[in-house]
Amino acid sequence: MKNEKEQNTSIIPDEGNNTPDSKAEKRAAKKAAKGSEKGKEKKKFNKKVFKQGAFMSVTIVVVIVLAVVANIIVNLVGERANMKLDLTTGGIFEVSEETIDYLSQIDTDVDIVVMATENTLANGGTAWKQVAEVVKKYAQYSDHINVEFVDMVANPNYVSKYSSIYKGTINEANIVVNCGDRIKVLTAYDIFEIETSYYSQTIKASLAEQALTSAVMYVTDVNPMKVTFLTSESAGDYSTIKALVEANGYDIEEVDPATGEIDQDSTFVILPAPLNDYSPAMIEKLDAYLYNDGALGKNLMYIACLRQNKTPNLDSFLEEWGIAVGDGYVLDTNAANMQMVPLYGINNYGYGVMTNITEEIYSANLATKNLPILVPYSRPLTALYETKDTRKVETLLTTSGSCIVVPNDADPETFNPDEQEQLTANTVLVGSKYVFNSNNEQVWSRVLACGSIYMFDQGLTSSTSFNNGDYFVSVFNAITGKSAGVSIVAKDLTNPSITLSQEQMVGLRNIFMFIIPVVVIAIGVVVYIRRRNK
Repeated sequence: MKNEKEQNTSIIPDEGNNTPDSKAEKRAAKKAAKGSEKGKEKKKFNKKVFKQGAFMSVTIVVVIVLAVVANIIVNLVGERANMKLDLTTGGIFEVSEETIDYLSQIDTDVDIVVMATENTLANGGTAWKQVAEVVKKYAQYSDHINVEFVDMVANPNYVSKYSSIYKGTINEANIVVNCGDRIKVLTAYDIFEIETSYYSQTIKASLAEQALTSAVMYVTDVNPMKVTFLTSESAGDYSTIKALVEANGYDIEEVDPATGEIDQDSTFVILPAPLNDYSPAMIEKLDAYLYNDGALGKNLMYIACLRQNKTPNLDSFLEEWGIAVGDGYVLDTNAANMQMVPLYGINNYGYGVMTNITEEIYSANLATKNLPILVPYSRPLTALYETKDTRKVETLLTTSGSCIVVPNDADPETFNPDEQEQLTANTVLVGSKYVFNSNNEQVWSRVLACGSIYMFDQGLTSSTSFNNGDYFVSVFNAITGKSAGVSIVAKDLTNPSITLSQEQMVGLRNIFMFIIPVVVIAIGVVVYIRRRNK
């Protein structure tokens, strides 16, 4: 029995047993139970965090994807739309409204090919970067213009495609403008105003827009008008006049009036302030050109200069067309009608006299008519008659009635303006003669006379403060019958600093003070509401 009792106590656990082993087992069991409950709670908490984290992760990924897609779209659209803000002085990376309006009228396809990559131009400094940006604007403002940048090193045979229509040499960084079988190749000397010294050359201004618009006009004009410059020695610089004429799509040729012949196909002949008189034989060439075997329909422009020598033969020729050119120069005694301006043609400053437009038909195409037209050092012009048989003389520009004529030999120390007679002086006249053609229509030949070559000085024609350049283009095109013309100001590259107008500063303030904060707050509210509802 004893053995049986001992056997039972060893098999059946005693509830009152407090041995160390039983206590450890209880603690382990209790800990396991608590761990199980905490595990369940932890599992439940991790599920909520996981959902929130997943939402945020998806949101971040979506935002990144949208940003990448938006960047791609902006880059693609940016090639055909003006999406860059130009804050430089003078807007050197933009093109003028005149060019934009002209490009909107193009109805034939034009290729503009830059013989360099965009990176190459961008690394060439501000001047070349400006060229790249301006070139791209032409494609942005016209669906008929295709712009391409070509690496001539990687594609040395690319220019061979132009060999049948262009016999010159096309070099790296040249710009080729092509439409059908018409082509214009622009070099650095066409697209920049370069100042040359004994030691170096410095780019002062960009002519890229002038050159490109002129080239597009040239290649899209199937029958361009020809303008002939008579290249006898000049009393002044007429390079700006040539630039304006060429920029408006006219073909230019130069002829020595003493040895060459004037092409009867030329629409306009220009005499840019001849220093010396023409011989009778040279005058006969002018007469023959204007009379055109009795058919008329030709035009001539005579530009005077106070530095000219005596020209009795030319004076007689002009008088036949009702125009007399006086000696001395016009000065306004009313300071309000005078303005000092830089005259690059004489490396000096001079007073320009403000003039009034009297014939609206010749200024009808002016984009802005409230800007002054200054005429410095103009010789006085006189209309010898208003009408005479089949002839007439029109006054285009005239001064106020407070002007005087300063003699060429006036002594600055003794000359007294108060002692001179005050008058109204003419500075631009046009004399005309007509005949009837076979259709009983009037056909005119005209002689346009300008009193001063300095009215075409670069300091005036390239300024946005004066109408000199636009007015000349308007008159020239009105006489030739050309409907479209542009006068584009050079872009100064010497100080391309960034400046903000009042409107730009207000716009940027609104973006950073209002628009961006509102967007950020809106995003925060959406995220908060989304989390609150989860």
